[in-house]
Amino acid sequence: MKKWFPAIFLCFVFIMSCGPAREKKAESSASSGKSADEMVVTTDTAFAPAPSEPASAISSSAAVEKGSDTSRSFIRTAELKFRVPDVVKATYKVEDIIRLNGGFVAYSNLTSDLNYEDNKSVTADSTLIITHFTINNTMTLRVPNILLDTTLKQIAPLIEFLDYRIINAKDVALDILSNRLAQIRAQKHDQRLSKVVDNKDSKGADVTSAAESLLNSQEAADQALISNLTLKDQIQFSTISILMYQRQSVKYSLVANEKNIRSFEPGFFARLWNAVQTGFDYLKDFIIFLFSIWWLILLIIAIALLYPRLRKRPPPVK
Repeated sequence: MKKWFPAIFLCFVFIMSCGPAREKKAESSASSGKSADEMVVTTDTAFAPAPSEPASAISSSAAVEKGSDTSRSFIRTAELKFRVPDVVKATYKVEDIIRLNGGFVAYSNLTSDLNYEDNKSVTADSTLIITHFTINNTMTLRVPNILLDTTLKQIAPLIEFLDYRIINAKDVALDILSNRLAQIRAQKHDQRLSKVVDNKDSKGADVTSAAESLLNSQEAADQALISNLTLKDQIQFSTISILMYQRQSVKYSLVANEKNIRSFEPGFFARLWNAVQTGFDYLKDFIIFLFSIWWLILLIIAIALLYPRLRKRPPPVK
């Protein structure tokens, strides 16, 4: 026993020293595993794709009016193509949205495009026409420039599938400046030409040429003015072009089979019974006809009875 005591004591010390190390190692491994799990969760959350929202899909910063920069004038347009569950209902909703935002509908073309038709004979005298068609609507909308982004976000919930959206912001500040400079040049040119026309010492040919140039100059000034007014209108009211459609629809129509005319004719027994009825009608008409010529029948009977007697009468003696 004394021989084994040192060995037992050493084993006991070794076991006691390894216990805390295992616990620390287990705790460290558990904590490292926990932190790894937390890291994975955090990473997945950080890089998880955000759910697609139609409002953010068709909107853009190009559709937002920024009033801080007054040196630029933007004409904003939007072009959309998308599918909706029901084109007619979506059209009414879009028109309501435009009206509530102070805009108007410039163009609306609601059509049904025929894809193809199938004809199937259901009975001998009827045909089922299966029509496959697609309803779509092409619209041009005008809304205030500051409400373009709001309008697009309000239209977004109607979209079932978005084909594409194009938003364009064109800076036309230089075009407006060019038209203004053209107007100024035209006015100065008009003043110079007016002096030539009003000058009494000018020759007739010079006056005629100056008058024509004056007219052309005024036309150029008018065109520049109209161009500026058009640009300002496009700046104040943005244009939205929409092409909406729905899934293919099917319509069933039961019509008469015009190609198989004999199928409409009655059968043999029906025609035989019709013949019996027709013959009976003829018989009734014949009986009525006989009763209508009763006097002729009596005359014929009388002649038939008297004729043999008159024939057997002896000739008179001479």
